[in-house]
Amino acid sequence: MKPLPASLKRALADSFALGHPDIPWQLPENLPPVAEIRTGIDVLKTQLARVDRRHAAYCIAKLVSGFNEKLSREESALRLEVWIEACGDIPNDLWSAGTLHLLRSWKRDEHYGRAPEASDLRAAIEKELAKRQESLRRAVSMLEAAADKKPEPAQAEPVEHRLRGAIWRGWHARVNGGHFMAERLWGWAQKAERELAEIENRAPAPWADAVPLPPPPVAEKPRGMSKIGTAMQARLAELAHAHHHGIAPPPRPEHRDVPEVA
Repeated sequence: MKPLPASLKRALADSFALGHPDIPWQLPENLPPVAEIRTGIDVLKTQLARVDRRHAAYCIAKLVSGFNEKLSREESALRLEVWIEACGDIPNDLWSAGTLHLLRSWKRDEHYGRAPEASDLRAAIEKELAKRQESLRRAVSMLEAAADKKPEPAQAEPVEHRLRGAIWRGWHARVNGGHFMAERLWGWAQKAERELAEIENRAPAPWADAVPLPPPPVAEKPRGMSKIGTAMQARLAELAHAHHHGIAPPPRPEHRDVPEVA
């Protein structure tokens, strides 16, 4: 039989109630993962499946043989129908456990010479059956609670991160040139630098109030140079151009603020 997930098994335990009737079980503060709760519910439902007719007949035959009863074919068929009607909701493994318990512990002289009946089988396993039924109810309640649990609101991005991202994007677009919104991004970068300087209680960088940076010159590609070498040369030229105009590159913001370009 498939076992319950460990996280659900811990959540189903009576950590505080310890089975006391005056202290009801409560939902745990930290619920197990929803997938494990669903798996546990499927396992518990399997453990509560009704008995197979053939298995019930086998268990009754063991009891008849164990207590030396003599039954005709009609009496055996009638007993099977009566016991299934009384104990049909009991799963196979509990039928087996109850049958073994009766064979081991039942004493005729303590029960006026009679053999075990259907009510005796149910009495032998009713605690385990009730425990499984209660576990299923608790698991279902945890699944409902997990469905009703509202996700925690996403934390707002700090203002400093947003401003540094705007500064980086504006500086990068203006220095590299060719961006259709370079002028607007540069203006936003200047404004962001002034706001950031006010938050950090410092003077803004000189370029925050400077005139727009002229586009960098287009460098010709030397013969025989690879694409990587050309890109590195162009980048160095752009940085030199920015430095010549008094524009120092701002510190790059966190990785999550500037997506990498594939």
